[in-house]
Amino acid sequence: MAMSSTRVMATCATMGQAAGTAAALAIQEACDNRSIYEKHLDRLQRRLLHQDQWLPSFVRPIPQQTKAATLSASTGDPSPLCDGVDRRMRGDPSHRWDGSVNDWIQLSWDSPQTISNLRLITDSKLHQQKVMPCSYPLSGNRQQLPDTLLRHARIEVSSDGQHWHKVGEIVDNHKRLVTWEAPEPLQAQHLRLTIEAGWSDEMTTPIGLFALEVGESDDTGPIERGTWPSYVRQKGGGGA
Repeated sequence: MAMSSTRVMATCATMGQAAGTAAALAIQEACDNRSIYEKHLDRLQRRLLHQDQWLPSFVRPIPQQTKAATLSASTGDPSPLCDGVDRRMRGDPSHRWDGSVNDWIQLSWDSPQTISNLRLITDSKLHQQKVMPCSYPLSGNRQQLPDTLLRHARIEVSSDGQHWHKVGEIVDNHKRLVTWEAPEPLQAQHLRLTIEAGWSDEMTTPIGLFALEVGESDDTGPIERGTWPSYVRQKGGGGA
């Protein structure tokens, strides 16, 4: 059987996501499809980026609440988590943060904040070439989740940065885009995400994150364009 019909399924999925999101927006605005393109294209693009859709050369808008925070981590430089580029680009590792079990990332504000959600993107190794075998043997064909994908984490808040209170957790995550909603809005000046496990048996295996933020981004307005590698501009692909 030819593999072309299978290879295009990812493209079909992203097209369906865009079409469905546009249809939902058209219903919300009580307008036709053309009006989405003419009057609400920025809103559609913002929603797709928030859903972790990849729009080459677009930099995902960051929520104002996250922009107002100071970002810190137990190891490494966490600033790439707020740069709006959520893909590993070939030859450019600067858009991600790597941590291991017990490492943490923290958002701190100058004054108490109302915190209602947490959004993060973890590394599912989309950059790797996917090869479909011609056959699947009954034995020796064990498939597993990427070892860089976040599995367990705890979410804590603090008023003084010293005493922490657990408010939530991520358990057995198998997704790249992870969203957590607080049972009720929280009042805190500091929020911390601590890695508790990845999908590797080795505790020292790096677990990658591309984004970590709280709050909701603006729904309208032009979207910043970034400087992307030449292979993306020329071919429209290659990110992961």
